[in-house]
Amino acid sequence: MTLADSNTLESEKKSTSGELACSHSLESYLQRIRDALPTVDRTLRDHGDKTIAQYLETQNVFSATSFQPRDDLAEVVYNYAKPLLGEEVAREAASELLANPVVLTANHHGVDYFAQSVQGTLIFSLRKINGKQAKTVPVFACGNVPINNFTYPRGAILYPNGFSEKSGFHVKFPVFPSKNRRDSVCTVRAFNIGDVEAFKRKIIKSINPDFKDRVETIIDQTYSPVVNLDNYSNQSVIVNALIWERFFERTECPTKLVYLEIEKIASKLIEYDLENENSLFNMVFFEKRARDLLFSALKGKKNCWDYFKQENNKYKSSGTFFFWGVDKKGRRVPLFQRDIEGKYKLFGESDSGEELLFDIDKESIASAIKERRIIPSLFSSYLVINMARGVTGLGGYYQSDYLPEMQNKVLDVLSDIYPNENSSSIKSVKTDGYLSGMQVLTNVIEGAVFPVGPLEIMLQGMSYESYRSIENISVEESHELSMIETLFDLDLIEKDFSFVGNLCKSLKAYEVLDPIN
Repeated sequence: MTLADSNTLESEKKSTSGELACSHSLESYLQRIRDALPTVDRTLRDHGDKTIAQYLETQNVFSATSFQPRDDLAEVVYNYAKPLLGEEVAREAASELLANPVVLTANHHGVDYFAQSVQGTLIFSLRKINGKQAKTVPVFACGNVPINNFTYPRGAILYPNGFSEKSGFHVKFPVFPSKNRRDSVCTVRAFNIGDVEAFKRKIIKSINPDFKDRVETIIDQTYSPVVNLDNYSNQSVIVNALIWERFFERTECPTKLVYLEIEKIASKLIEYDLENENSLFNMVFFEKRARDLLFSALKGKKNCWDYFKQENNKYKSSGTFFFWGVDKKGRRVPLFQRDIEGKYKLFGESDSGEELLFDIDKESIASAIKERRIIPSLFSSYLVINMARGVTGLGGYYQSDYLPEMQNKVLDVLSDIYPNENSSSIKSVKTDGYLSGMQVLTNVIEGAVFPVGPLEIMLQGMSYESYRSIENISVEESHELSMIETLFDLDLIEKDFSFVGNLCKSLKAYEVLDPIN
């Protein structure tokens, strides 16, 4: 970006009139995204003119072999999903995972109202297995995120659609109070009936009176059934599935959403791997030289670790080495290996001064995992799911850059420490899969094209014909429809409604939600 471009960008971000949004072409904003995100640039260059259906075929691929068998992963998914979603859905999810080991890993865990990830899930649900429509939609979502982050798992996001009496590009309504805002999805407490009632009152107060009864019914039928569960992570699995079913109220729901926390899956797999001397996790975690090589190779890399930042109290951006610790408040703490009296341990200190210490041996790690005192990092999760068991993870516009780098560094370590080990199956795993940053459903309000999230889809309804027709939208068109939220994520435009509204008027609607009844 040139200095002139930078100055223009700053002036646009300060503008509240919305006029500047019209002074630049749609292509210029999309180009800014392409400049900032190599994955989006590659995708549009190589696949921009493909339809969603054609592009999905290029991503829904997997390695025929795996470093470790996938059976235990299918077992973990079955045991995780069964008590929450029922035996039939759990069995189908496990069976399809073995037949087609491809999962969506682009999303954050929690009840998902973020239009970009919800619509990415809709796109993924169109995938086929052996030429037939898949029956389940497996999402392995990241739970090590604050509930107050950009995707807002803390509550609900409503988009412009005529339902809300509040103005703005989108409006956020919390389920959890502000005292929990720093908690992670994977550790925060369960919401209770009081939280749900307060949440409902906030939305009802702001919604168009014509839709109050319907919104109240939706909340009662999707949130109230899970208030007695013991954690938010499990509540989210069920609520997301119930919301998904309501998308298809006009027709039989073609798929079942299986929206699981990736760290819970990885934790159980690591427990299994601790008993397998030849597991990939054992080879790189309990061998000191392998740990040292990985620490150096991935230091400072995205979604890995940076000990320097942790030493300087920059906990939020330091990442963590293999595991996060969990302090007494239930908040995550970065961990790094440290030599303590001649023995290496995982050590961390919370921002409140609490010290956490874990021996690097199988018994200690197994115990800490079972008691949820440590939680696998994204690196460890990808290590045991994607690299070890050959699962293709279709991620967001960052993952398809950093996951191949993780894969290459693991391969380098294996080559150095275990030169006789055949690691070709790890090398053949597809790690650059990308299925995010795209939207296909919209609302049109006074000539402006806006995203839609779950509440809009539930209130307006989506016919089966509308659902299937999204296959025909091009990859470039779907990126254009998603560009507002991507620009927000990259902090490239001001979140000003008049500015965004004018930018949205330059968008073209391809598949608009069905009219309000």
